[in-house]
Amino acid sequence: MQELSLLVFITTISVALAAPLVSEKRQQPQAVTIVEQPDAPWGLQRISSPDPIPLDIRPKSREMAFRYQYVQSSGQGVDVYVIDGGVNVTHPEFEGRAKMLYNDFKDDNNDASDHGTMVAGVIGSDPYGVAKNVNIWGLKCEMGNGNRISRCLAQVLLNHQRRRDLPGFAGSVINMSFGSYKMYRSSLEFGNLTALVQAGVHIVASAGNDNKDACDHWPSAANQNPQTQSWTLTTTADGGIKQAFGTSLAAPAVAGVLASELVLNPSLKMDPIGLKRHILSKGVPLPGLGILVNTRINEMQ
Repeated sequence: MQELSLLVFITTISVALAAPLVSEKRQQPQAVTIVEQPDAPWGLQRISSPDPIPLDIRPKSREMAFRYQYVQSSGQGVDVYVIDGGVNVTHPEFEGRAKMLYNDFKDDNNDASDHGTMVAGVIGSDPYGVAKNVNIWGLKCEMGNGNRISRCLAQVLLNHQRRRDLPGFAGSVINMSFGSYKMYRSSLEFGNLTALVQAGVHIVASAGNDNKDACDHWPSAANQNPQTQSWTLTTTADGGIKQAFGTSLAAPAVAGVLASELVLNPSLKMDPIGLKRHILSKGVPLPGLGILVNTRINEMQ
């Protein structure tokens, strides 16, 4: 567990983990412009505000009734790789910033399940995304097939190596909102993750929704508390929007935070462990649960 946790940013933490980040960005040495989105989903306000959401507006948690403050250049130059069941890269809310990198099914790039498009929407769509300027790269893989996931990870590494020296490149992040209880430690996938981290790629994995321990779960960790979940509005494969929840949506929120922080902290561009420590240092311990949050996010449930 310790070895894995050094490599992968595992979302056994709340989407609210990063809540202090924007409020502290004004203290960064570089000049930044803070903008506000007045019609944001609940999760984005939690990320950008260190304060609890007032009780009188919590019933609106599944509406676009919240405010999101973020750095105008959030995610600019960062490549975020969505390893999933496909991404509708033509969705208008991606504003032309999404591309398909690899399709292991050798069929069309349709996202039949909506899952990958929803995940990508939380990362970087215009109205629902954390980092609204990221480059989104979709990889269509079969989530339970270790060999296919290995091929997807290899494609990410190749693309990262091609792009890391380009002008304006700000970092690479992988989001993996899936898991398996059959491939851990001895798997080729674990070796691929190690190679990616050594190459400077930042990795986020969802915690899972089944209360399983990371010692038996690849690539993520135990889901022991409500803080690992996130309700949000996000994009769908048919070009629309929908409500969604689960650790699959918490992981891309963290991936978006990583992308935002990479722009503000260029010295961490190729330092996954350093960036993880940087973000964790901004969390507040929740007594008795061994997790980091900013407020008791589960009180709104």
